[in-house]
Amino acid sequence: MKNATRDSIRICPECAAENSPFSDNCWLCQCPLTGDVEIVTAEIVGENRPNPILDRTFAVLTGLVGLLIVIVGIGIAADEPSLGVLYVLVVTPPLLGAFVRVKREMRRRRYVGWGERLATLIVSFALMYGLLMALGVAALVAFFIYCVIALST
Repeated sequence: MKNATRDSIRICPECAAENSPFSDNCWLCQCPLTGDVEIVTAEIVGENRPNPILDRTFAVLTGLVGLLIVIVGIGIAADEPSLGVLYVLVVTPPLLGAFVRVKREMRRRRYVGWGERLATLIVSFALMYGLLMALGVAALVAFFIYCVIALST
């Protein structure tokens, strides 16, 4: 048997599960492990490489989404000006948060792919709407407590 190291594994002859080189029984089927320790080497995955076509496409789509956000904001403000202010308050923080995070990563001399940019934008909007939902629930609970107290007197 080869020397067992941290980078080696033992394959179970019954179920083919990967086991620690120091274990005597398989973790999955509890069969005794026999045979040599297999050394598994992993290849190192490099950084994301820039893809100019995807970057250009994402830039165009991002511009179109930004234009859509502005057009919807103008439409809301034209229909009901007070909702336009609320729309700006809801949409601006996630957009700024995603923009700042991506610019910080780019300043660190790291390539930020379109998938990471999109994920950042989606997470920013999800956090913002989650916060708004939590505030809405808190307002409903506060209103309910206020009504219960007001009706009890």
